Amino acid sequence: ASRRPDSQLVFASTHQWGESLRKNLTRALARNLTNLLGTAAIGTPVNRLSSLPDYRLTVYIERFERGADGYVHLLARWQLIHRETSETVVNSSNEYASESRIDAWDFAGTVFAMSELLGEFSQTIARQIEASQ
Repeated sequence: ASRRPDSQLVFASTHQWGESLRKNLTRALARNLTNLLGTAAIGTPVNRLSSLPDYRLTVYIERFERGADGYVHLLARWQLIHRETSETVVNSSNEYASESRIDAWDFAGTVFAMSELLGEFSQTIARQIEASQ
């Protein structure tokens, strides 16, 4: 999806995700956190752990698109909740934008920029988890 200057969303008819974006983002975020935190003990709603996790992460993606300005944007709100105390350890909102403009028809460039932004977001979460331990 891309946003036009008149704020309308434009969807590519032939360049779409092979699965639901929600599942793809969940899997990619879990994989990133597994690598960044050096643990395989990262569960998702699809891939549950046999043991209880120390934390529960809730993520709300408010914006993840190539904007009318040509930049890819990611805006996410998230909470990290401690399992034993149910205390909210982190309640944050983060916004990211690609370093350069992406042409409206450069689908590979858009996907690459989205992947980079999700990686940055994953690093932010991993740092907060490490700081909370």
